[in-house]
Amino acid sequence: MLLTLGVFLALAGGTLAVTGAFDGGGGETVNAAQDQYGPDNPSNPGGTLGAGAGGEVTGPGGVGAGVGVGAGGAGAGAGAGAGAGGVAGADEGICPISLRITSGTLLSGTAADLCTRNQERLIIRSGSPTDFVAKYENVPGSSVMGVRFTGSSLKQDCDVVVSLFDYDAKNGKGDWVEAMSSKLGRTPKSLERDLPGAGKYVENGEARARVRCAGGEFLERTDHLVLVPG
Repeated sequence: MLLTLGVFLALAGGTLAVTGAFDGGGGETVNAAQDQYGPDNPSNPGGTLGAGAGGEVTGPGGVGAGVGVGAGGAGAGAGAGAGAGGVAGADEGICPISLRITSGTLLSGTAADLCTRNQERLIIRSGSPTDFVAKYENVPGSSVMGVRFTGSSLKQDCDVVVSLFDYDAKNGKGDWVEAMSSKLGRTPKSLERDLPGAGKYVENGEARARVRCAGGEFLERTDHLVLVPG
């Protein structure tokens, strides 16, 4: 009995999980033609971003261990926080809450799949090119905005460009600013860059990143896309 009680106490004390609201499970826009965030200016009037199943998910996948001690015996246990991530992100940054496909055909994946580097991927069939926009919320103001991307391409290589929306560009009208670019092949490639002046990439706590890949007939796979204010 005392041993069992010790294990129970250890499990209760060992889990390190952070929860965060997440409403981006569905990802794709309900009506791309009327989306309120147009492909070149997210302030365009119109409809709303599509939101899928979400609710609350656990945050950074920390693992905790605890030992419960009873008279005459001890029990040890460990609890693991799931690494799916909420708004506060999973691997190392802030996760997108929703996605909008502006070019190409969505085959699988949601915003949640971009939180961690694992086998869950966003897969888009080429539409010459593929293009999608990820939306982020609760982004704090900071002096530097980092962006982290991991992706690959099947059938043929494609040239990828990862951009952030600059709300101050074009006299406050906003425009996309290239953060980094590369060629994607079958082997996943990770890119990262820290951009100065993070404030211009955030408005009312919201930020947007865009991934565009051009080539022939290919499947663009994005495994990871997070923002890292610093």
